[in-house]
Amino acid sequence: MQKSKRLIELMMLINKKQHFTARELAEECGVSLRTIQRDLVDLEELGVPLYTEFGPKGGYRLLKEKLLPPLTFTENEAIAMFFAYESLQNYTSVPFGKEATSALTKFYSVLPPNTKRKIDELKHRILFWVPMREQDVPFLYLILEAAVERKVITIRYDSAKGEGDRDILPIGLYSHNGYWYCPAYCFNKQAYRLFRADNIRSLQLREELEPAMKEKIGKSMTLEEWFLPPTPQHTVPLRVELTRLGVRKCQADPWLDKAITLRDDGSGFINSKIEKREIAYYADFVFGLGTDAFVEEPSEMADLIVDKLESLQSRYQL
Repeated sequence: MQKSKRLIELMMLINKKQHFTARELAEECGVSLRTIQRDLVDLEELGVPLYTEFGPKGGYRLLKEKLLPPLTFTENEAIAMFFAYESLQNYTSVPFGKEATSALTKFYSVLPPNTKRKIDELKHRILFWVPMREQDVPFLYLILEAAVERKVITIRYDSAKGEGDRDILPIGLYSHNGYWYCPAYCFNKQAYRLFRADNIRSLQLREELEPAMKEKIGKSMTLEEWFLPPTPQHTVPLRVELTRLGVRKCQADPWLDKAITLRDDGSGFINSKIEKREIAYYADFVFGLGTDAFVEEPSEMADLIVDKLESLQSRYQL
């Protein structure tokens, strides 16, 4: 067997074992003890983090984290890897940001010159634009870890009503319009709520979910389920007439865009359902459309818009 192939197989084997002796590896690989010892030295020189333990139960241990086996990529696959990461470059914070930069630097260094030139040129031809936000988001990794491990976190959250402590179980993270959002079960409200990650002022990771908390929540929601249409018992009908300009403004919203029915003249209407707790949110949005939108139902939304208009008139003493 060629040495390069043997080293690749050896790397995969020790990645699986994590803790081993040279003699164990020699027996499994069918080579001499001296050959395995030389191979381990070669792997260490290549950057594989091995630690030697002495004593009766000694041997080798793989440090830090698991290593992935070597992979091969086509040129287009290599380019796709770069641009998957490039799509997040306008975010000031991303989960695994340093690790992603480190991995792509290693990856780029071994690419053929022609592929490097193509990637360098494409960087000036494709832009995944999102608004550049100045807010720092220091807790993305901890939020994601809590979602994966199903751990409750205590956060200090700065909401419209001021700062306060919340115990939440994160579902996950998603990005939209330059911001990171965290849907989570809020134990204070005993319901699922949406938190903007940059408004989290502090975070403390707690232990695994306690049995009483598990019983209260039931089956944990997934991020895919969060985006499903709301259940009928918690919804109200939404009917909004839109001018041509109103249609274009609503098309910028990823949720409303799907609910628009267009007419031949370019105007349209929204005939959908929304959750009751979102009436105030959509009232703010439709209020911003001015005369390019008219709410037919729900009546509560129309009343909120009228209240906002009267408050605005009063402020300007009209």
